[in-house]
Amino acid sequence: MSARVADSTLRATNAVEVDATTSGTIRSVAAGVSGGGTVGLAGSNTTNAITDSSKLVKAEVVNSNLNSGGAVQVQALSTSVIESMGLAVGGSGNAAVTGSNTTNLLEDEITATWSGGSLYGSATSLTVQADDAATVRTLAGNVSGAVTGAFGAAIAVNQVGSTVQANLSGMTLHAAAAAAVDADLRGEIKSVAASGAADAFASVNGSFTTNTLNASVKAQAVSVTQVTNGGAFSVSADNDSDIFALAGTISGSGGAAVGAAVAVNDIGGDVTALLTSST
Repeated sequence: MSARVADSTLRATNAVEVDATTSGTIRSVAAGVSGGGTVGLAGSNTTNAITDSSKLVKAEVVNSNLNSGGAVQVQALSTSVIESMGLAVGGSGNAAVTGSNTTNLLEDEITATWSGGSLYGSATSLTVQADDAATVRTLAGNVSGAVTGAFGAAIAVNQVGSTVQANLSGMTLHAAAAAAVDADLRGEIKSVAASGAADAFASVNGSFTTNTLNASVKAQAVSVTQVTNGGAFSVSADNDSDIFALAGTISGSGGAAVGAAVAVNDIGGDVTALLTSST
């Protein structure tokens, strides 16, 4: 998705917007149910991906001159969502084995740029903004019950990787406008992995969720000249991401019961706000 103005001279009496906005949504459910007098086996798996090859969002103004009498905005915005559920239920008079897995990958590349050219007139503001609101919500669950042995596992793996860039470079502000260059990631992962097993003799089950949110967020103003003193000039970059994860397990047995729950979360990457070679 792209919106582009290049090598142009434009005049507008009101607000001007160059916007590239997209939203991609995946919703998936996988379920497995089994029952048997001797052995019950049940499994479910769901794998989802929204990758940057299809999620490149770019709004740009290149080598163009604009005379505006209102607010000017160059914005790239993505609101991608993955919602996934994997469930497995198994029961047997002898042994039951169940497992569920959900794996989700979301990658965005969001860029808003004004490079070269000038802004004239009585424009009230100039905003160059790249904004990514990537969201992943998942549930992996399983239940197993048997007389001799019950075994189960629930696994949820989620990854969000984004590149968010807002750039203002090589241009001249003749208008006395307030200017803002802003790059913002508002990523969110919500994940639940739950497992339960019950047996008269032995039950073993576990749940595991790993969640990674890794992003490069950059806002920069380079070689920008303000001919007329105007309002505030701001350059800001923000990674305002959250991970909410829950891993839980319940095991019951007349003999031995073993259960384990693990949640591993990581938010990383780099955040940069740069103002250089400008007057």
